[in-house]
Amino acid sequence: MTKWRSESRTLGGLFDLETKRARIAELEEQMTDPSFWDDPDVAQKVINEANGLKQLVETYDRNKEKLENAEVSYELVKEENDEELRSDLEEEVKALSDALNEFELYILLSDPYDQNNAILELHPGAGGTESQDWANMLLRMYTRWLKQKDLK
Repeated sequence: MTKWRSESRTLGGLFDLETKRARIAELEEQMTDPSFWDDPDVAQKVINEANGLKQLVETYDRNKEKLENAEVSYELVKEENDEELRSDLEEEVKALSDALNEFELYILLSDPYDQNNAILELHPGAGGTESQDWANMLLRMYTRWLKQKDLK
């Protein structure tokens, strides 16, 4: 639990949570301006930025709440020493670990250009059929991973 608590703080420092919240407020104020829709392209960019920041902050808050709930459950398991509570806590900790790992990846890929598309090229090297088979296996592996992550 302590490890995740410190990771939670580190992630909060990584993307400066208070600056994100202030930026959301600033963008929302821009959206209330009567002339906001005068330039639809700029308006759409502002809305997209605000939505992205809101999603980031809300995900952080949800993970923080999950961490606090897991800490309370841990204290309860220490006091009660109940096997059912222990198994529930193990599931909760596993889910929390997965959520924090996914959130960390999301944070690392949250720069403005990280939302752009990428082109991946696989070229089989010298080696004939074996290198082609290897390139096909890599292509299948990447394709499946992208589908699993809901990426295109």
